[in-house]
Amino acid sequence: MSIKIVGGTDCIYCKKAKDACDMEDVTYEYQDLGPKDSGSWAKYFDDNASIIKNQRTLPVVFINDEYLGGYGKLIIYLEKLNGTNF
Repeated sequence: MSIKIVGGTDCIYCKKAKDACDMEDVTYEYQDLGPKDSGSWAKYFDDNASIIKNQRTLPVVFINDEYLGGYGKLIIYLEKLNGTNF
């Protein structure tokens, strides 16, 4: 299983997503898009619109290279995987 989290420097839920994976001892790859005001977030959403559907917030999470969703979907996935409640 591989998890990829696409996040941003000033994104609170991106940090929470990383913390949740760390807490569950789950290895993940993190792609940092930098601060929101750099324009990189909007470019990422525009460039990947066909993959990430209508999501316009970070983090964007992939499991085994397939789009999962955001922070909430990651938490549900981790809870099912490890039987943990966050």
